[in-house]
Amino acid sequence: MQLDWHLLRYALENAVSNARKYGTDMEIELAIEYHEPTLVMQVSNAADPQKQAQLIARHGTNATRLLHHRGNTGGAHSTNLGGQAMRDVARLLRGSVSLQLLPAASRLHLEVRAPRTVDIEAHSATIYGQERAPL
Repeated sequence: MQLDWHLLRYALENAVSNARKYGTDMEIELAIEYHEPTLVMQVSNAADPQKQAQLIARHGTNATRLLHHRGNTGGAHSTNLGGQAMRDVARLLRGSVSLQLLPAASRLHLEVRAPRTVDIEAHSATIYGQERAPL
């Protein structure tokens, strides 16, 4: 099995976009780990504690279902295209995606199958037009 880097990049761009859109500051934490045969990506952002409390009261701390619907997610109306994209990429890459709400942060967790034969260092990522170090 080969890992589709274009799909993975698409999911990562959507996760970062959502973190920028719904976070309280521009600091976004990105963690990438490899546990044979799974590639784990986690995108976290700080969030307004008052809004988080409302979201947690309404949806609980496991808010993965927010990735599956459109509508009012605690503020503005959303088409939720980013959430749908991440969910679809996870399914296509035989993985999973989840969203966890914490009192002052949100954390998106994406896992996909990535056999050891995948050459991770050969690929670089461009996010928002800026060249990044190889993944």
